[in-house]
Amino acid sequence: MDDANAMHSLSSTLATQPLSSQSSPEQQHAHVQHQQHPQHPQHMPNPTDLQNHAGMQMAMAPPPPQQPPVDGANPDQPVKRKPGRPKGSGKKPVDPNAPPKIKRPVGRPRKDGLPAGSVGPRRASRPRKRPPGTFASGPQPGSGGYSYGTPFVADPAWGSASAPPMGIRNGRPPVFPIDPSLDADDWGDMSRSRPDRFLHALVAALEAPNPISGGGPPVEEAFKGHLVSLAPNSKNAAPTIPSLYSILKTFWLPSSPVYFSLTASASTARTPSEHRFLYWDPQPLVFNGISCPVCSSPLANRGRISSGPIKIYDLDKPFFVIGCEYVCTSHMCLGAVGPQGRKFASTDASILRALPAKLKDEFPALLLQGSPDLGTGADIWSWHGMGVSTALWNMVRASLRAGLRKEAILEIIRAIQHGTSDYDYTAYKHEEDESGEQGGRRRRRRRRKRRRTTRSRSRTVLQIKM
Repeated sequence: MDDANAMHSLSSTLATQPLSSQSSPEQQHAHVQHQQHPQHPQHMPNPTDLQNHAGMQMAMAPPPPQQPPVDGANPDQPVKRKPGRPKGSGKKPVDPNAPPKIKRPVGRPRKDGLPAGSVGPRRASRPRKRPPGTFASGPQPGSGGYSYGTPFVADPAWGSASAPPMGIRNGRPPVFPIDPSLDADDWGDMSRSRPDRFLHALVAALEAPNPISGGGPPVEEAFKGHLVSLAPNSKNAAPTIPSLYSILKTFWLPSSPVYFSLTASASTARTPSEHRFLYWDPQPLVFNGISCPVCSSPLANRGRISSGPIKIYDLDKPFFVIGCEYVCTSHMCLGAVGPQGRKFASTDASILRALPAKLKDEFPALLLQGSPDLGTGADIWSWHGMGVSTALWNMVRASLRAGLRKEAILEIIRAIQHGTSDYDYTAYKHEEDESGEQGGRRRRRRRRKRRRTTRSRSRTVLQIKM
């Protein structure tokens, strides 16, 4: 019984005393003596000696870590956390060799199986009113599955009785094939990457027949009359400056509004046509003439091209350019091309590059260019649309930079040429009054509905109270 009481008191004492991880040398010496000379149970050693016993260390749990004492802190109250962000919670250093973290795309998951944020299939555009027009005339070979844009809708008042139909004319200028990687309807990208191909697409979209006269001579008769007036004087063998340049000081041939043609009497002189014609013969205006772009020999002036003018689309009605033919008869060019010599048109790119800058700026159009030049053939100089005016070109490019698309630009050009209808303010006021009356009727119906709902609720409450 005494041994049991002694063991119980020893266990209680060990439970109340803290454990230490290390013991003093005296305690280790006592522990060795205890193992060598076991004592009687009634002579029990100190609890501190048993504290370092191997069997007792295995049975007891390791002591909890003790925090260092804080100066002025009350041991009964918990230590408050210091203000500020804990250490190690700031921005972690980024491993440059770590793979990039894949983020979830913005947007809701798509129902078509594509990832969120991706562009879906392109919607089909509206059906066109008519197939795309050909370039000036005649059929046009396909260009990789892409066609020019919506054709320019012609004015029904246009047309010509004396000019041959556009569809039956043979011959057409060479056309650059549209790159399949470029969308023919995306004028913004095409104008930045390939301005030459964009000019072809613009001319094709603006295609229209020759305008008819409102009261004066037709455009074909006006052209023939201008050829007669521009004929050189047969007495002078050497080419001279045309009287249009030397006397009138202009490149534009005379024209007159329709009103004067309608009011002119038979006794008065013939009224000029309303159609605009530009005569372009820069060789007499250049000191020492123009040299051949191939052999640098002087070019001979063969006069105006009589097969027809070229058509230039403008913000208003188109105008026409009457050109001249220049020929190089040097031995080098005769041996290369034949006895007729190498021919150039006054509007070819190689001729325009040889002009002084101020004279070149007087040409008011941007023309389609061949490889290397278009020449003087009848397939070119035969009323074909071959370019646009500088004003129209600048307007189209400014519209593209402003964010307008092809359809909107063509609508603006049509509105400039044909006008827009005035806004009917009376109809707008009538529609506004009708919408106001309909809104008043809706408000009155809502008020009546609220009154009926309130009455029904009141009756229900009275019935419940009764």
